[in-house]
Amino acid sequence: MRMIVRQENKRRFLGACLAGLIAIVPKLASAAGPPDSPSLRAQEDPRESSLPSAPGSRADSNLRDQPDLVVTSIEIDPEGFVKYKVRNRGKASTGKSFIVAVYIDEAKKGQVLHNPLEGQAEEVRNAREARIPPCRPFSVTAAADSLNWVAEAAENNNLRKASYPGFCPDITASIRQDLMDLDTRYRSKVTVKNEGNGPMPEVNVSTIVVPDTHWPGGNPPTPQQCISDPNQPCERDSRKVGPLLPGQKDSFHVGKKRLRSTTLFVQVNISCTLFPPEQCAEQNIQNNVVKRVLGPH
Repeated sequence: MRMIVRQENKRRFLGACLAGLIAIVPKLASAAGPPDSPSLRAQEDPRESSLPSAPGSRADSNLRDQPDLVVTSIEIDPEGFVKYKVRNRGKASTGKSFIVAVYIDEAKKGQVLHNPLEGQAEEVRNAREARIPPCRPFSVTAAADSLNWVAEAAENNNLRKASYPGFCPDITASIRQDLMDLDTRYRSKVTVKNEGNGPMPEVNVSTIVVPDTHWPGGNPPTPQQCISDPNQPCERDSRKVGPLLPGQKDSFHVGKKRLRSTTLFVQVNISCTLFPPEQCAEQNIQNNVVKRVLGPH
């Protein structure tokens, strides 16, 4: 009898232990998780987290927390200098100054120093040493942070290049009577215009006006005589005009107000203020001297 009781107790004890083990096993399996869980793969393979991230992902957001300089546009200003826009696409300030180098036809023509640029900010600057060549095709390259002073999220997006056809100005002038005082008097009006397809740098416009009462022998003084001899009866005017974009013009009066019965000889001379002269190449240099006789005829 005692043996039967002991065997029964042993059987009950083993059954209880087996039931406990059965209850524990599922809990251990659920705590470990499936063997192909994405989170486990990321932890087990660190190369996964270093792969390029898709735009908008958390890793991409971390990259944008650093500065990231890019040149977003290149233009040519009215004087023929390169104008560009640089932007910090990152959220963080550059923390340092940086230089933008400008190349024309692969030759470095200018360097512009920028102060530290805040995140998401941009600046527009002119490279005042980089003037385009007139009347022939050319290319412009702008390199942000050309000396690598700034640690950026991306270093392969600092360059921007643009190619252009030849831009060639054509500067000329027109002369007309500007009637005044109920059409009884007039003044000479000069209009300087850029008729080309390229920007015109600043030019000097010299004008002489000679009334007919002072034309010995019927011929007005020459421009050289007006310039060299202050006693010649010439009304002189000299001024800077420009820069002018294609199609733009500037008008002004020269000489005194005269009776409409007066005849005037007017001559306009346009000359470039730049040096060397190649910087002032034009489509037509023959129309930089304009002459006209104004009067009652």
